[in-house]
Amino acid sequence: MKGWYTYLIVKKVIIVSGIIIAALFVFILVTLIINPWSHIACTEHYFDINSGKIKIENYFLYIKTKEQICDTKFSLLYKNFYPEAKEPKWHATNTTSPMINYGPHYAFHGAAAWAALLIHYFENKKDIYENRKKEVVKGFIDALNSENSDNKAYEYVKKVMEETSSPDVK
Repeated sequence: MKGWYTYLIVKKVIIVSGIIIAALFVFILVTLIINPWSHIACTEHYFDINSGKIKIENYFLYIKTKEQICDTKFSLLYKNFYPEAKEPKWHATNTTSPMINYGPHYAFHGAAAWAALLIHYFENKKDIYENRKKEVVKGFIDALNSENSDNKAYEYVKKVMEETSSPDVK
C-alpha cells in the first residue's frame, strides 16, 4: 500500500509541475507577442543628453541582469572641453529583443547617431579649430536639452554639416 501512495504523490507532483511550467511558457509567449520589447528578455539603450555617454541595460524575466555605462568619443570630447560633470539625464534610444532587429521609436532615438556623426565630421574635416569644436559640441548638448526630443539636435547637426565657411574654419 505504501508504494501505491508514494506513486500517486509523485504523479501529482509531476502533473502540477508540468502545468506550472506550461503556464509559465504560455505567459512568456503571450507577453512576447503582445509586447515584444517587454523586460522578459531585452536590451535597452540610453543616451545621457548632458554628456553624450551611453548606458546599456539587459533584462531577463523582468530582472536587470547587467548595466553598463560607457563613454563615447563624443562624451570624451565634451568632457575635455567641459570637465565639470552635470547630473546625467538618461533618455531611451533603443530597445531590442530576441528575434526582433528593431525597437520602438523613442524621442531621442537618433541622439547617439547624431553625436557619432559630429565626431566623424571632426575626424574627416581636419581644418576645424578646437574652439569651433568646443562651440559645436556645446551647441549639440544645448539642442538636445532644448526640447523633449532629438529633433533640434538633428537640425543643428545638419546645419553644422552644411556650413561651408565659419570664422574658425580655414
